[in-house]
Amino acid sequence: MPEGYIDLYCERLAPGLLGEPLNALTNLLFVLAAILLARDLARSSQTRRDDWLLAGLVAAVGLGSLVFHMAATRATSVLDKVFIALFILVFFQRWLTRVAGLGLGSSLAGAAVFVAVSLGIGKVVPPDTWNGSVLYLPAWPRGRGVSGNGARRISRWRSASSCWPSPSGPSTSRCATASPGAPTSCGTA
Repeated sequence: MPEGYIDLYCERLAPGLLGEPLNALTNLLFVLAAILLARDLARSSQTRRDDWLLAGLVAAVGLGSLVFHMAATRATSVLDKVFIALFILVFFQRWLTRVAGLGLGSSLAGAAVFVAVSLGIGKVVPPDTWNGSVLYLPAWPRGRGVSGNGARRISRWRSASSCWPSPSGPSTSRCATASPGAPTSCGTA
């Protein structure tokens, strides 16, 4: 076994570059997702700099994790954890700004609170818990909150602006709009 070799989790079949073939494949899929995202961002007229930052971090997560799962040492595990942590932190700060509507100062303060909670949990929970993956624990409830908020927004959007078939037949439809009589994608309400 190489010096500092880690064999704690995942589907490690053997030491070496192809010791975790499923993880290598999924890590390459992160890189593919980042490439596809970058292609879409390049085509969009509404792309912002932070979109590019998040796309770059998705690629970094894939590459950092690929290096770790292929080499599996304590040194390469830093690449895996740091890029994932950076993505989580940047995504949360940008979500607070763009979706929750907080100003820059408040969103940075929210991100700082998240870092403080993460560090606090790291001090309280034994470091070997979940094979050293305690770093991801604070992201779980935050992710649930972000996705719950997103689901509520989608539900409100659908009820306020979408069209659906009428019970009286397929030739007619009803549209709900924020203001009665306003034009919608399916006519007027």
